[in-house]
Amino acid sequence: MERVKDALRKSPGQIHIQYDGWKSAKEHKVWRRRGSVRKWHNFAVEVSRSDTWTDMLKKVQAVESQLSDDAQLKKHRPVGVVVDNATRWLSQFSMIERALVLRPFYNSFVQRASNEWEEVNLTRAGHIKKGSKLPFFLKEENRMTADDWHVLGTLYD
Repeated sequence: MERVKDALRKSPGQIHIQYDGWKSAKEHKVWRRRGSVRKWHNFAVEVSRSDTWTDMLKKVQAVESQLSDDAQLKKHRPVGVVVDNATRWLSQFSMIERALVLRPFYNSFVQRASNEWEEVNLTRAGHIKKGSKLPFFLKEENRMTADDWHVLGTLYD
């Protein structure tokens, strides 16, 4: 028992990381059951927690807006996600509003993120490297569908 206590004292960061991973996965599962708003919430939380994903989202927006023929999209300036929280009044509305701003860029972002993740985490044989986990927002069941976007649009209006 002393060895275990000693190991825990020497590496509290590892326990914290494992706990956060468990909590995050469990929290994600709970939120996913709550429909389209929660599906976007999970996406926003995961992207906001990663500088890599946030930067990639902004780069995708910059490229897509430059290549677009749509005058509105050409004027678009890259933005990050907005995450709702329990203590800020109307934060869910702000999150939905930003989701709708990001909608034109969502599929391109997910495709690019998926390609980059696979490039880094798949072996030459196409297997996932040991210890690698596909981000929640890249899993097919967690991706926004046309129906999800319709629900967000209806809630916003």
